[in-house]
Amino acid sequence: YARDWHGYLVFVKLALLIFDYSDIRIFNLIMQMVLVLCVCKLIYDDEIVKPYLMPFCALLILISAPMMFMSMEYSALFYVILISILIILFDKSDLSDDRKRCCFFAIIGIAVAYVDVLTYPLLTFGVPVIFWYIKCDNNKEFKNTFILFCENLFHWFTGYVGMWGMKWIIATLFTEKNIIKDAILMVLYRMSSTSAESGENISISILEVFKRNIGVYAHGPYILLFIALFLFAVYSIYKNRMQADRTGLLFYGMIILMPFVWFIGVKNHSYIHYWMTYRNVALSIFAMLCLGVKCLDNRRQGKDAVK
Repeated sequence: YARDWHGYLVFVKLALLIFDYSDIRIFNLIMQMVLVLCVCKLIYDDEIVKPYLMPFCALLILISAPMMFMSMEYSALFYVILISILIILFDKSDLSDDRKRCCFFAIIGIAVAYVDVLTYPLLTFGVPVIFWYIKCDNNKEFKNTFILFCENLFHWFTGYVGMWGMKWIIATLFTEKNIIKDAILMVLYRMSSTSAESGENISISILEVFKRNIGVYAHGPYILLFIALFLFAVYSIYKNRMQADRTGLLFYGMIILMPFVWFIGVKNHSYIHYWMTYRNVALSIFAMLCLGVKCLDNRRQGKDAVK
């Protein structure tokens, strides 16, 4: 259909000229493993980012990263996330230039709109912006951090919506259908509190949306992992709460809330397609873990300063 670009199919169709689908999955697995190892290596080698290796590994588990290679659709955003992190960690300029930083997040938004079909796009902003904050913005003032966060989100969103909307305009100009109208109606439907997917109109409560998305993790291994990670984060934040500067609390607090704001804003889509949107919950857990690590790191730096 004409509303989305489905850009990932360009790469899949080209690959199918030479390989069969099972071969493509193997290449997909190899490429993703290489990128993940490169990210882990850069994190480990950077003294500033090194303490956040554990939260990153937890994130990979929570988004079912080891199984991503099986799906071309899910893999597309995984590549965007990994490549974005690599650029942030590898870029010698640390994205300190305002124009370069704004363009960077806008390009991420454009790439997401091109390859994705509304699976878990929020992570493509949340994960890179956390690494940007760790690497580049850790010592910024409270007000400045809030403004820069909003700027990054604005440029990501502008790139995302702008690229997505271009498909509607092009499809309307070159077909006999009013795709702009069709897309706007579908967006409004996906934001609504009703669903007709089952053949009858039903009302959707926000609690049911939360339950469906969080409920994907209602399995023994996930529950044990979640309890361990949650206790670590809560303990770190509580034990070292005096070390958690309000700038860090503000930044990570906004990230933690973002998935739930997304669920509220796109209620219909999050309710129906919970089997792919649940990965947004992992962003909240990742941000909470990073806040815990930041508290521990601030405490360690404080002790070093005393010595």
